[in-house]
Formats: sequence, C-alpha cells, structure tokens
Amino acid sequence: MLTQTPIATLPPDLTPADRRTWLNRLADTALDSLLTSEVAWHRLLWTAGMHPSRPTITNLAVIAEQAPFCFVDNYKGWQRRGQQVQEGEKGLLIYRSILRRSKNATSDDGGRLHGFLTGKLWTHAQVKPTDPEAPDPQTAPYAQTWQTTADQLRDALTDLPTLTACPPDAEMTEEHCDAILDGMLTLAQRHGLADKAAQYSAVWLASYALDGPLPDPPPMPRLPADAADLTDPKRRVLIQAQAQAVIDTGRAIAQALHRP
Repeated sequence: MLTQTPIATLPPDLTPADRRTWLNRLADTALDSLLTSEVAWHRLLWTAGMHPSRPTITNLAVIAEQAPFCFVDNYKGWQRRGQQVQEGEKGLLIYRSILRRSKNATSDDGGRLHGFLTGKLWTHAQVKPTDPEAPDPQTAPYAQTWQTTADQLRDALTDLPTLTACPPDAEMTEEHCDAILDGMLTLAQRHGLADKAAQYSAVWLASYALDGPLPDPPPMPRLPADAADLTDPKRRVLIQAQAQAVIDTGRAIAQALHRP
C-alpha cells in the first residue's frame, strides 16, 4: 500500500541558510536510502512517473521524501492547473537553478548554470480548485485505457507475434496484462537496461504514468560495488546515474506507448 506520510518535514522558522543546510542533508539522506530501502526506491519511481517534466534525480528524491506518492507543483503551476494554494500552507523545499545569460546570448540561449537556491512546491492536498472544470491533479500524466496501451505496444513490437489484440479493459484477463508487461520489459531491454531489476523498475514507472495495472513492486536494481562503499565520495554519483537510466527508460516507454 502506498502511504503518503512524509518521511521528512521542514522545521519552522529557519533562516535561508538553515533551510539550505536542511535541504542538503535531506538530499544526501534521500540518495543514500536508495541503496538500502526498496520503499524509498518505489517512492522515487512513482514521483518520477507522475512528474515527467522534473528532470533532476536530486529534486525527485527530496520530493519523494517530503511528499511521498503525492503530486506537487509550484505556485504558478497550480494556478495554470486551475488550482490555488490555500492560505497559510507551507511548501516543501527543492533546489532551484540559477541561470545567467551572457550579454551576447540569443533568445534561444537559456543561460549557464550559476548555482542553486531553494524553491518551494505544494502538494495536491494544499490547494483548492478555482476552476470547476479543473482535472484531478493526481491523474497520471499519460492516462489511457490499457487496451490502447496494448495496441500501441503491438505496433512498437511487430516482431512479437504473441502480443495479440486485447479486449476492453473490463474484459482483460491476467494473461493479457502479463503479455503487455512482458512486452514493456522487452522495450526496457531494447533501451539498454541490462539488469532485470532495472528493467522491471522502468516498467513499473511507465505503468504508473500510463495509469495501467501494476506488477508487484520492483526490487532495487543492482548498483556498482563502489556505490555500496559509504566512504567513497563518488557513491552518490553512481546512484544518480543508475536511477537516471531507469527513470529515462521508464519515461521513454510511457511516452512511446501514449496515444495523444
């Protein structure tokens, strides 16, 4: 069962410097937990699947710690969704990039990374709709029928004749679902993931993003041996690289199988 109880909560009345220190410690803890906790790994996968436009592993990890299995957005993002952050609600912290553009930069040049500040996000439980037509903020980003996903998958894997046409979702059997998940595992392998647990994790993420039936929660992928050495300063880089490969693959599968 997915629990939305926060693992970390920002203490009140911190100075800007103390907030940055708190966020740095949280980021280190969140990344280290990916070595030891399958639950932390599942939180990260869900957060990445439900927030396809948030690219950085560090921010995804700290979001997953502060708001597990909750959709989040910034203040203006919620307004674009027809929602308003309720008065008095305290946001959760993330890193916000500082970009600087040169004097001769073109309009297409986003600028170079100069550093980071702290930014804030709010969960779906902290907002209220201003537009009665606003969609449910917890809706999966690529939600569609599982039958549509099966059709898209069959087109993508023409060399797998066992993936036959599937009935409407209400009539779909466990065998149909297993065939679809097996096809998605094939896509994960073709995207370059060699580790079976990593493939399974990518499929789990894609299934969430497509709002489809889920397999059992995946085990953690095998990480390089160096990543388990807590004295190695590069271990978090190795963790991030492994997680990034899984997330990029899961998102790519969901996008490829989504029918706009």
